Amino acid sequence: MIAHKVWGCEDILVNEREYCFKKLYLQHQYRCSIHHHEIKKETFILDSGIVLLELGSKDPISFPSKLIVLSKQGDQVTILPGIDHRFTGIVDSVILEISTHDFQEDSIRSSSSSKITAEEFDALVKPFLKG
Repeated sequence: MIAHKVWGCEDILVNEREYCFKKLYLQHQYRCSIHHHEIKKETFILDSGIVLLELGSKDPISFPSKLIVLSKQGDQVTILPGIDHRFTGIVDSVILEISTHDFQEDSIRSSSSSKITAEEFDALVKPFLKG
Protein backbone atom coordinates (compact mmCIF):
# COMPACT_ATOMS: atom_id res chain seq x y z
CA MET A 1 0.00 0.00 0.00
CA ILE A 2 1.37 3.43 -0.98
CA ALA A 3 0.88 6.31 1.47
CA HIS A 4 1.64 9.75 -0.01
CA LYS A 5 3.43 12.20 2.27
CA VAL A 6 4.62 15.82 2.00
CA TRP A 7 8.23 14.51 1.79
CA GLY A 8 7.53 11.73 -0.75
CA CYS A 9 5.78 8.45 -0.08
CA GLU A 10 6.00 5.24 1.87
CA ASP A 11 5.32 1.83 0.41
CA ILE A 12 4.04 -0.33 3.26
CA LEU A 13 5.11 -3.81 2.18
CA VAL A 14 4.24 -5.66 5.42
CA ASN A 15 2.60 -4.49 8.65
CA GLU A 16 2.00 -7.50 10.88
CA ARG A 17 1.41 -7.59 14.64
CA GLU A 18 5.08 -8.44 15.28
CA TYR A 19 6.87 -6.42 12.59
CA CYS A 20 6.62 -3.89 9.74
CA PHE A 21 8.62 -3.38 6.53
CA LYS A 22 8.40 -0.21 4.43
CA LYS A 23 10.25 1.53 1.59
CA LEU A 24 10.42 5.27 2.15
CA TYR A 25 10.90 7.50 -0.91
CA LEU A 26 12.32 10.81 0.36
CA GLN A 27 12.59 13.76 -2.04
CA HIS A 28 15.55 16.12 -2.33
CA GLN A 29 15.22 19.14 -0.01
CA TYR A 30 12.23 17.68 1.86
CA ARG A 31 12.08 16.53 5.45
CA CYS A 32 9.70 14.57 7.61
CA SER A 33 8.34 15.88 10.89
CA ILE A 34 10.29 15.77 14.12
CA HIS A 35 8.64 12.84 15.85
CA HIS A 36 9.10 9.86 18.11
CA HIS A 37 7.27 6.68 18.94
CA GLU A 38 6.26 5.49 22.38
CA ILE A 39 6.40 1.79 21.38
CA LYS A 40 7.89 1.39 17.92
CA LYS A 41 11.57 0.49 17.46
CA GLU A 42 12.87 1.23 13.95
CA THR A 43 15.92 0.30 11.90
CA PHE A 44 16.53 2.39 8.81
CA ILE A 45 18.79 1.11 6.01
CA LEU A 46 19.81 3.38 3.14
CA ASP A 47 18.98 1.76 -0.20
CA SER A 48 19.99 4.74 -2.38
CA GLY A 49 20.67 8.46 -2.14
CA ILE A 50 21.99 10.59 0.72
CA VAL A 51 19.97 11.35 3.86
CA LEU A 52 20.63 13.55 6.88
CA LEU A 53 19.17 12.07 10.06
CA GLU A 54 18.71 14.36 13.05
CA LEU A 55 18.35 12.66 16.43
CA GLY A 56 17.24 13.98 19.77
CA SER A 57 17.36 12.34 23.14
CA LYS A 58 14.69 11.31 25.59
CA ASP A 59 14.97 14.91 26.84
CA PRO A 60 13.61 16.98 23.91
CA ILE A 61 14.86 20.36 25.17
CA SER A 62 17.49 20.76 22.44
CA PHE A 63 16.93 19.20 19.04
CA PRO A 64 18.97 17.88 17.36
CA SER A 65 21.57 16.48 19.70
CA LYS A 66 23.17 14.30 17.01
CA LEU A 67 23.45 14.42 13.20
CA ILE A 68 24.08 11.30 11.10
CA VAL A 69 24.62 11.23 7.34
CA LEU A 70 23.53 8.06 5.58
CA SER A 71 25.50 8.19 2.32
CA LYS A 72 26.39 4.61 1.30
CA GLN A 73 23.99 1.84 0.37
CA GLY A 74 23.59 -0.32 3.47
CA ASP A 75 24.29 2.47 6.00
CA GLN A 76 21.91 1.87 8.88
CA VAL A 77 20.74 3.22 12.20
CA THR A 78 18.34 1.90 14.83
CA ILE A 79 16.09 4.32 16.72
CA LEU A 80 14.64 3.28 20.05
CA PRO A 81 11.22 4.33 21.37
CA GLY A 82 11.12 7.85 22.82
CA ILE A 83 13.93 9.27 20.63
CA ASP A 84 12.94 12.28 18.50
CA HIS A 85 14.13 12.01 14.91
CA ARG A 86 13.78 13.61 11.48
CA PHE A 87 15.08 12.78 7.99
CA THR A 88 16.05 15.29 5.28
CA GLY A 89 16.70 14.25 1.69
CA ILE A 90 20.07 15.59 0.54
CA VAL A 91 19.23 14.01 -2.82
CA ASP A 92 16.25 11.86 -3.82
CA SER A 93 16.65 8.79 -1.59
CA VAL A 94 15.15 5.42 -0.74
CA ILE A 95 15.23 4.16 2.84
CA LEU A 96 14.21 0.69 4.00
CA GLU A 97 12.41 0.73 7.35
CA ILE A 98 12.19 -2.43 9.42
CA SER A 99 10.35 -1.99 12.70
CA THR A 100 7.96 -3.32 15.24
CA HIS A 101 4.28 -2.95 14.31
CA ASP A 102 3.36 0.48 12.91
CA PHE A 103 0.21 2.30 14.00
CA GLN A 104 -0.58 5.99 13.59
CA GLU A 105 -1.40 6.67 17.25
CA ASP A 106 2.20 5.79 18.19
CA SER A 107 3.65 8.73 16.20
CA ILE A 108 4.03 11.81 18.40
CA ARG A 109 4.93 14.81 16.23
CA SER A 110 6.46 18.10 17.37
CA SER A 111 6.80 19.67 13.89
CA SER A 112 5.33 19.29 10.42
CA SER A 113 6.83 17.67 7.34
CA SER A 114 7.95 20.26 4.78
CA LYS A 115 10.12 21.36 1.91
CA ILE A 116 12.94 23.49 3.28
CA THR A 117 14.15 26.71 1.69
CA ALA A 118 17.29 26.70 -0.43
CA GLU A 119 19.05 28.86 2.17
CA GLU A 120 18.17 26.52 5.05
CA PHE A 121 19.11 23.49 2.95
CA ASP A 122 22.51 24.97 2.07
CA ALA A 123 23.24 25.81 5.71
CA LEU A 124 22.17 22.32 6.79
CA VAL A 125 24.26 20.35 4.30
CA LYS A 126 27.30 22.64 3.96
CA PRO A 127 29.20 21.00 6.87
CA PHE A 128 28.88 17.61 5.17
CA LEU A 129 29.96 18.59 1.65
CA LYS A 130 33.54 17.89 0.64
CA GLY A 131 35.72 20.33 -1.23
